[in-house]
Amino acid sequence: MPSAVRQRCMTTSWSEAHVGASCEAVSNAQERIMEAQEVTPAQLLESLVISFEMMPESESVEGQVNALERQRDSFGPVNLLAESDSK
Repeated sequence: MPSAVRQRCMTTSWSEAHVGASCEAVSNAQERIMEAQEVTPAQLLESLVISFEMMPESESVEGQVNALERQRDSFGPVNLLAESDSK
């Protein structure tokens, strides 16, 4: 967790509800990265060939991922097996 976020999470002068929600979102994102990629967020960032500033907004990426997951789910297990066999 970046030190600025960690420091903000430890202070109570800021809106506790927003800090709590932000800390939870960061924690959830870290867990998802570690589970899916088996690396820490810092390691993942270092491995990317694109700078942090050039990355698309997370909402855009999540929308693309969700669309691809829906497309995959619409195939069904039989169609996925047939598709993989044809390659």
